[in-house]
Parts: sequence; structure tokens; C-alpha cells
Amino acid sequence: MSEGLQRIPITRLLPGQYVVDISQQIGHMRVASSGWVRSQQEINELIAKGIVSVTVDLGQKLTSLEADDFSFQEQFGRVPFNQEIENAKESVDKLTANLVESFAHIRNENLFDVNALHLAAMEFIASIYRNSAPALALVRVKHYQDFQLGHALRCAAYYAAMLRKMKWPADVAQNWVMGALLHDIGKLNMSASIQQPNNKNISDKQRAEDDFLVAEHVNNGIEIASSVGSLTRETLEVIQLHHEKIDGSGYPDNKKLTDINDAIRIFSIVNEFDNLTRLGVNGKPIGVLQAYRKLMKLDTEFDNDMLQRFIQNIGVYPSGTLVKLKSGKVGLVLDNSGNHLRPFVKVIYNENVGHHVNAKIINLETARNEEIEGLYYGNKRGIFAENYL
Repeated sequence: MSEGLQRIPITRLLPGQYVVDISQQIGHMRVASSGWVRSQQEINELIAKGIVSVTVDLGQKLTSLEADDFSFQEQFGRVPFNQEIENAKESVDKLTANLVESFAHIRNENLFDVNALHLAAMEFIASIYRNSAPALALVRVKHYQDFQLGHALRCAAYYAAMLRKMKWPADVAQNWVMGALLHDIGKLNMSASIQQPNNKNISDKQRAEDDFLVAEHVNNGIEIASSVGSLTRETLEVIQLHHEKIDGSGYPDNKKLTDINDAIRIFSIVNEFDNLTRLGVNGKPIGVLQAYRKLMKLDTEFDNDMLQRFIQNIGVYPSGTLVKLKSGKVGLVLDNSGNHLRPFVKVIYNENVGHHVNAKIINLETARNEEIEGLYYGNKRGIFAENYL
């Protein structure tokens, strides 16, 4: 590579630079391989299209940024579920591996590779910005032995999906989603019962003690994050403020409505929703609809407008949910972006005859003879949804 050419991560690309080549890309969106980058918006679109790194010519300088001739061959849009699922699997696997390694380092009081985690998060966000359903389904159906790992991944997926829905640029979402991944790192050096609160053997007495002690994890997390030294203000804000409430009833600083920005208002809902549906009360999770109802009753604690947006985006039957149809068929919700009550469903089982069927994807919006009866708890019958994505 000549002296003027340099391969850089897409996050380091600046307006006014000349892109010689797209060096690394995930997904199938095609973009022009060379041209001037004239605005931050163009960089945001490149990130959303799955561009990971580019080669720039540092010897070329652009004096005017008014024109816009970096020709995108396609506008950013929604990639179909079946086209994005393999990319989503790759990005989820990569992010999971990086997060496992990062958490292990934190538990051993060692520094972790923030750059590697940033890159993995960027690919994860890019997949969600192309279509949030595949990645969301993958992290929702997976059983994670480490509760903290699963909670972090699900929160990151819900959060990125919300930021996409609200049209936040992908590069802006990057630092906030990093906060989602790391928001509970302060728990990683606390007791086993606090780290793994879904353990059914935890006594009521121990849970009560943990509830008293767990607030310490926020300051623990800030201390750990500060020792890393290369995390952004946005990431630190999520770690610091994710338990604050708009009425000032949260912790650790009793921040009120005017002190909490939109990003934190969103994440406080995301965090509470995942805790309700995975832990509930005394280790007993509650359903999605029950969680929504509970959150709506807490209208002084959470931003109601943000909550309504969250419900509309994630849906009554989120991607990755097993449902039973009135016909007796059992299916896995894939994509609910159209009609949340009549999503795309992958039928895998027939409850009436008690055996599996040849997997078939049906669109309940057009298959009017089928209708969702309710949730289906397949684990009791050995039906694990993660095997069908």
C-alpha cells in the first residue's frame, strides 16, 4: 500500500476524505467503491450498509463539501429477513464471543480490548439497522448460562432496534449501544447470586439481601469503565444513569425528568422490560404483555411516549417468540414489522397431533384462516426455538 493510502475503520472516516476502496463489508448492499465523502450523513449510511473499513487516500484533499457525488447505488432500506439472517448470526456470534472475553477479563480484574468490542458492536448494529428482526430473534431465543451475558445482548438488541426506529444515525447509536452492553459490568465482581439472579435455588432471604446491595453495581461499573479509559461519554452515561427514573425515584443520584436525556429514557425502559420478562418478581419472569402493562402503570417513573414507541416497535409478539395458532400449529415469530398481531411465523410443530411438521413460513397478514391464540412454552415439550433460526 502506497504512502498516501491507509486502511481505516469506518468510524475513523471523516468528511472531506477520498475513499479509494471498500476494504471490508458485511451484508449485500452495494455501494460505489470510490469517491469523495462530503458529509457525516454519507458516513452514517455507509455504516448502516455494513461497511466495516475503507481505504482512503490521505494525499487527496477536498476543499469544498457542498456537492454530493459519492454515488450510493442503493439507498439504505430494509433487507428481507431471509437475506439478513446469516449476517445476523455472524454478527451475534462475534459480539457474543467478544463480550464473553470482556466479561471474563472484568471478573478477573483485568483490562479488556475495547476496540475489538467496538468493532463487533458496530457489525451487530449494522445488521439491526438493515433489519432488526433477525438479530433480535437470535438473542431472544438463545438460552445463556451466564445471565449477565444474555441480559447485555438482549438489551443491546432492543436498544439498537429502538434507535433505528427513531432514525438515530448508526454512528450515534454506536456509543449508546456500547453502554447497553456494559451497563451492568459493576455486577461482575459482586456475589454469585447478584450475577446470576435467575438461579432458582436463591432463597427469598438472599434475594432481599441482594436487593439491598445491588445498587452498588452502578458506582462499581463507573469505576471499572473509568479504569478502561477509552469509553465515550455516552457509554459512561448509560452505565451511570440506567436505573434513574424521570420522577427522581431511581438511583444512585435521584435524577429527575429534566436531567435524563432521550437516550437514557429509552434505555431505562429497555433494561426494565428485559428484567421483567427474564426475572420478573422473585425470579419468576412475566410475559411480554404483562411487562407492558406493568410499565404503563409506572407512568411516573418511565417516559410514556418512549414506552409507547417501544411497544409499537417490539410488538406484542416480538421476533423470536413461540406462539400457538388457533389451528393447533406452533410457530416461531420471525418478522413482525408489518402487523404485530399477524406477523411472519415459521410453523414447526402441531400441538393437535403432537409431532413436528415440515417447517414452513407463513404470513399471517395474508393467511386469514390462521390466527395467534397465544404464547407457547415449547421447552416443556423439548421444542427449543433457537434450533429453528
